[in-house]
Amino acid sequence: METKQLKPTRREYPTDPDALGILRRSGELVAYAGLNPSHHRSGTSIDRPTRISKIGNAALRSSLYMPALSAMRYNPAIAALVARLKSAGRLKPKQIVVAAMRKLLVICFGVLKTGQRFDPALAMLA
Repeated sequence: METKQLKPTRREYPTDPDALGILRRSGELVAYAGLNPSHHRSGTSIDRPTRISKIGNAALRSSLYMPALSAMRYNPAIAALVARLKSAGRLKPKQIVVAAMRKLLVICFGVLKTGQRFDPALAMLA
């Protein structure tokens, strides 16, 4: 019986601070991933709900989904965000996951940009 060799499915993204040099703010990275809000305001259709733009790197956006679910349980900064959003009661569960994805991306950007270790106390302030 022959054993099938599995290939890793990990995607490579630039993590070198020099590669991130073109991004000055975390909002630019959020927009690059397509996790920024998109407001639909056109003519008489001004009461549409706000959605994520999805204009950006779909592979990056999809690769943040499972880490965000894990961070919602185990990362104290993101767990506090999730608890706050759930207690407000305005967002649906998928919207809370997208907010966690965005927060995780912003935290990663800060760690890579500053070169400092992750500090949950600092992340809870943002």
